[in-house]
Amino acid sequence: MALLARRARKAVMAKAPAPLLQKRGGGAAAELAIPAHFRCPISLDLMRDPVTAPTGITYDREGIEAWLDTGRAVCPVTHAPLRHEDLVPNHAIRRVIQDWCVANRSRGVERIPTPKIPVTPVQASELLFDVAESAARRGAAGRAAGAVARVRALARDSERNRRCFVSVGTGRVLAAAFESLAAAGEAGVLEDVLAALVCMMPLDEEAARMGRGGVERIPMPKIPSTPVQASDSELLTAVRRRRVGAAERAAGAVARVRALARDSERNRRCFVSVGTGRVLAAAFESLAAAGEAGVLEDVLAALVCMMPLDEEAARVLASSSSMGSLVAIAKHGSLAGRLNAVLAIKEAVSRDGAFVDLADDMVDEVVDALVVIIKAPICPQATKAAMVATYHLASSDERVAARVASTGLVPTLIEALVDADKSVSEKALAVLDAMLASEEGRASARGHALAMPALVKKMFRVSDVATELAVSAMWRLGCKASSGDEEAAATGCLVEALRVGAFQKLLLLLQVGCRDATKEKATELLKMLNKHKGLGECVDAVDFRGLNRLS
Repeated sequence: MALLARRARKAVMAKAPAPLLQKRGGGAAAELAIPAHFRCPISLDLMRDPVTAPTGITYDREGIEAWLDTGRAVCPVTHAPLRHEDLVPNHAIRRVIQDWCVANRSRGVERIPTPKIPVTPVQASELLFDVAESAARRGAAGRAAGAVARVRALARDSERNRRCFVSVGTGRVLAAAFESLAAAGEAGVLEDVLAALVCMMPLDEEAARMGRGGVERIPMPKIPSTPVQASDSELLTAVRRRRVGAAERAAGAVARVRALARDSERNRRCFVSVGTGRVLAAAFESLAAAGEAGVLEDVLAALVCMMPLDEEAARVLASSSSMGSLVAIAKHGSLAGRLNAVLAIKEAVSRDGAFVDLADDMVDEVVDALVVIIKAPICPQATKAAMVATYHLASSDERVAARVASTGLVPTLIEALVDADKSVSEKALAVLDAMLASEEGRASARGHALAMPALVKKMFRVSDVATELAVSAMWRLGCKASSGDEEAAATGCLVEALRVGAFQKLLLLLQVGCRDATKEKATELLKMLNKHKGLGECVDAVDFRGLNRLS
């Protein structure tokens, strides 16, 4: 890279154009042709702070930022979408321009200065925090003056810095600091604060109101959390020491954790990185064991902000005490609490073997709570989470599948398939297929008139996953027979499948391709259906629209 840069500089020096215009009677050149690749495409002047857009076009920072500030969020040359954050300083071209300036110094060209690094919102917020804290503290006027001087100096460096300070509320903080210092009689620093405040004009309404004495407290700017701050929270300390009887303090700490995590995605990732999910799961378990039901919903709300959880946090949530409290909240909590409880249950049971230590009666309670959410939905997110959790429970053990089927969930899901969207259809089919692994589930589905029509109808109409799940469910209904009555019911399902066009759809599925396991089930289903081929059939041509052969 260094060799290429040196060669580029030499080439520029060798090809430097001759002066276009010289003064008569003078020795120095009045004008000099600027190389085209040194000019900003917007201003056509020499670039002083070149920045490159994702499109590959290089602009002068001042020109492109002025363009973006007018509301035109596109590249002027390519018209591709462009934002302030997408601009990257082009140090290589800047150094070449500086070398060109030095080489043409004798012709009156001044070397462009190296631009200073722009202020970021985080740095601006940290400076404002110093201003607000020192202005509110007695005897700290000198520290306030130093912080204000740094703010003013950075804001005067460039228009970009000034806009950055304005965007984080510097006008409000400086106005409140001026009022506080004036009330404290700190006249020595008021002119400095006022000078910085003028740089932020025009002020917003809140800052102007502060200047009229309407606000007494200085607003403290929000600074992103750091891993050290997250690790040092009272919640983590209290839980690690297993303090009991400090529920109110824990609730306050949890509220602060949740508030900071919801402030920004950066804060949330910071908390996740220091293991807050595990700590909150342990706090939930500890408070549940201590009977502190009053704060469990608050802990649960903060815990949901940290999802997805790691294996250790999910294992803690799957403990008997935690699961019992989650079930209670899912049944009797507030609407937000019920949603959070279902999301937590889904996280706990989605891990392999996460709930193997739960007693059968506790598993039954979890199943009952999830089925209530599915049958009486409180919101789409809760319904989908409950279906996912139910699927993991039912697919883990045939006894659990039978327990889920005994709640009457099979008819509910079959009827839901009639007008469900893609996401709900896939989840409902997955739960239904898992329940049909049990004798109770098959008996319930075979007794429902819409079972086979709904399954056949979902083939090719939702997604490849839904088609495979529908085939698996049809296969279970048609071939799993252990008694005479069950055999007759299975035959009735096969006849119904023929009547609604299952035979043609299964043939087409084998032609377009599918997974090996699905292919085996489809082939076996075709053999069973062929025995009853003499009965009437019908096909809905709409089901085959847009079908593509798999390569």
